[in-house]
Amino acid sequence: MLAFVFTPSSYADDLRPAALFIDADGENLSLQLKRPFIKSQLMPLTLTLDHGALPLHGPKLEGELRGVLRGEPRRESGALIESWQLQRKAGLAGLHLQLSDMSDASAGVIVHVANSDGILLNTVLSPEKSSLRLGDNLQSSWLKTALDYLWLGIEHILIGWDHLLFVLCLMMIATSIKKLLWAITGFTLAHSLTLILSSLEWVQLPIAPVEAVIALSIVFLAREILVNNKNNLSLRFPVLVSSSFGLLHGFGFASVLADIGLPSGAKFTALLSFNLGVELGQLIFVAALLALYALVNKCLPKAAALWRMPTAYLCGGLACFWTLERLASF
Repeated sequence: MLAFVFTPSSYADDLRPAALFIDADGENLSLQLKRPFIKSQLMPLTLTLDHGALPLHGPKLEGELRGVLRGEPRRESGALIESWQLQRKAGLAGLHLQLSDMSDASAGVIVHVANSDGILLNTVLSPEKSSLRLGDNLQSSWLKTALDYLWLGIEHILIGWDHLLFVLCLMMIATSIKKLLWAITGFTLAHSLTLILSSLEWVQLPIAPVEAVIALSIVFLAREILVNNKNNLSLRFPVLVSSSFGLLHGFGFASVLADIGLPSGAKFTALLSFNLGVELGQLIFVAALLALYALVNKCLPKAAALWRMPTAYLCGGLACFWTLERLASF
């Protein structure tokens, strides 16, 4: 069954994006480049601005822009953050940027452009599309911000294999549609709560242990599926399991949103839209699996009855690997 939907990299959270933030106040520009560490190695990435400007890896810039490095680069949340203060007579209008050395940027580089009114542009650059020229007609839009973050939420959940495997395991321990709906609802409410609290920096947890426990949550569910004891609390009341572990998964979602960043003028809009996108992506995944199971059950009823155990072993095996990998990164 999983052959149709499961083709991930071996590393569940190696698809962490880099991010470039550009905040404008008239002629003054603030740039912040955030590059993640993947398996303890810093993602290589070179940024060049305007016509032949030098890469931003020194304290001075040449070309149309003049600027200085703002403080020392710092490590934060598994990423290196470099910042610059710049001046440009034309402000954002016509600004051209080029990213190179993007071979390790499998999740792309998220580019935010904003002014004091909020986000003006939110896009993703990739090795296939590595440059961007800003027009002189950028306009802030509440709707555009909402749609951008909605799509980012959908995209994240559909490439977040550890979260998807947890949802898959939830579907397998739910013995009825009613229990499944309660389990998915509990998971949604729980991770939405911690996503919001963590993104607003009201509650903070170190992300490395959280990611290890997220992998362990899949191991736990895989074991429950294999044991298949109808009297176990997790099989009788899946909503208790989904809600409990959902709180931890919310911190995982929040770490990705921290990598992406929230626009200063529209934080709540972006946060709620991202969370809604996560929910929509989750529902798309659940609907696709239910449709696939119904199709297989109709065409090959005997084969449909055999998918449960192999799927549980596959989910548990991958989750054990992720757990050990994440523990080793502490």
